[in-house]
Amino acid sequence: MWKNRDDIDFESAEDVSCTQKFELTYDKDGSFQYQVKRFKFQNVASLTLFFSRGDGESTQIDYLGFKGEGTKDKRQIVEAVYEARALESDP
Repeated sequence: MWKNRDDIDFESAEDVSCTQKFELTYDKDGSFQYQVKRFKFQNVASLTLFFSRGDGESTQIDYLGFKGEGTKDKRQIVEAVYEARALESDP
């Protein structure tokens, strides 16, 4: 997971050091919460997430939830890009 980085893509994700890394745990109930290091995630404008397949197995993510406190009333357009795999037509 990277904080405030809009330059991460499939080619660079494994080479650029991340803000914090998590090892995913199977959680059929959806009750497990990953704790971030608070000092690393202050003043967050954007988060970039990358999920690698690891040992050739597929990873299915049904839900992502984020908890936190807003510190400023700043409304902006939200841009979300979801890619299951990179397309050959992408630059």
